[in-house]
Amino acid sequence: MYTGSAELGGAEVASNTASLGGGVYVNRGSSTLSGGQIARNTAAQQGGGVFLSHMDSVFTQTGDSLIGYNVVTSTSSSDGGAGVFLLWGSMNMEGGQITGNTSEGYGGGVFVDGSLAGIDVTGGQILSNTATGNGGGVYIDEGTVRTNRAAIAFNTADRGGGVWNSGGLLGLVNTTVSQNEATGSNGGGGVRTGGGNTVLTFTTIASNTSASGGGGIHRSAGTLVLQDVLLAHNSPVNCAATNGGVWISNGHNLEDGTSCGFSDPSDISDTLALIGPLAEESGTLVHPLLEGSPAREGGVCLPAVTTIDQRGVSRPEGIECDIGAYEVEWDKVYLPLVLRGY
Repeated sequence: MYTGSAELGGAEVASNTASLGGGVYVNRGSSTLSGGQIARNTAAQQGGGVFLSHMDSVFTQTGDSLIGYNVVTSTSSSDGGAGVFLLWGSMNMEGGQITGNTSEGYGGGVFVDGSLAGIDVTGGQILSNTATGNGGGVYIDEGTVRTNRAAIAFNTADRGGGVWNSGGLLGLVNTTVSQNEATGSNGGGGVRTGGGNTVLTFTTIASNTSASGGGGIHRSAGTLVLQDVLLAHNSPVNCAATNGGVWISNGHNLEDGTSCGFSDPSDISDTLALIGPLAEESGTLVHPLLEGSPAREGGVCLPAVTTIDQRGVSRPEGIECDIGAYEVEWDKVYLPLVLRGY
């Protein structure tokens, strides 16, 4: 489907083939998918599901919609984006899923290429996508990726199983990055940075794996800033770095090991995080904080950044904000104690 402005609504765009934009090609104007699906389409080069080609292009995904099981067959590192390819323009993901897409190149779920291209994810999930190259869930060559109240999970790539930032701006807030896998060396199972700027805030990076290097985060270049971030159960280690780049801790981070090298006095290292397994709550995937977790009340509130957690629960519920993407609801914790006479 080649479109300028179009309301796709609950339509099904399926089983189509093209060189660019197997399902939907947006040249200018805006298109919205709300409740429908763009599925099982194939592109020879870029954008198996959706391709945005112009800076005036806007694509919006809302509701229970799906961009899934699309394919890009090119093996080139400049091709991919089996779910979505943003050459220019912008995408707003306000719910729904980008899931099960396969790129023989880069960017299994999303490929952001142009300096003016970008995707804002609010409440969406990027799940179970695969790239033979880099960036199983998301690959950023240039441009901007921002997530809030999002889950990036079960994605696989050679490097950057969840996300690869090569040279753009990546900002994760209230986001869980979990059970992603990098099959290559020094891969960065959860997040891999090779340039650009990456800022992680109120984010949980847990249970990701890499063949070597940082299972949670691996940095080879670029600037990486962390605040209120929880890292746990990543294999072989939570964090690692090769070559250059800069780590910056703005404090109140928690790691169940010492590989991240957190040095701010408010950081917590080499301490059990006490998080539960990945589970669905309020329509998103999170790692709950268990009783006694040092992440509880261990963070610093940042009202200019967010006043809610990944599920939409208010921050803070107690006196201070919790570390990571999950805020424990105090009425569920303390009301039973009151009823028992404590």
